[in-house]
Amino acid sequence: MRHLFAVLLLCSICSAQEADGTVYIYRLPSFYGMAGNPKLFLDNKEVGKIRNGRFFSIMVPVGHHIVTSTRKKSGVDLDVQSGQTYYIKTSLAPGGFGINPAEVSLVATEQGRYAVSNLKPAEQGDLKVDFAHAR
Repeated sequence: MRHLFAVLLLCSICSAQEADGTVYIYRLPSFYGMAGNPKLFLDNKEVGKIRNGRFFSIMVPVGHHIVTSTRKKSGVDLDVQSGQTYYIKTSLAPGGFGINPAEVSLVATEQGRYAVSNLKPAEQGDLKVDFAHAR
């Protein structure tokens, strides 16, 4: 009986560690808008800002989430699955008068993984501590 309890406890710990999904948010280097650093939001809560040629990741609970930027017309509807990884590309949109609107789009895993491997991690000061990690 004690062994069964230990196995059940171990299984619950393992499943709790994989209860989240990982979302990478990145921005490719570009001359256009290189000084702009748009803010990004998960379910209307700011997770950080993204600089030119940088990326960061967020551990997101399983379920439905929406990723947006300062341009609320652009967003990604995301159904996060346990242990899965998602990649969201940001790019600056024209216009703004000092506001840096960013478009966000979900990209294929292979495309996102390659893009992130060629970028620098975000600076820690650009991230909200509760959410994002520069890794």
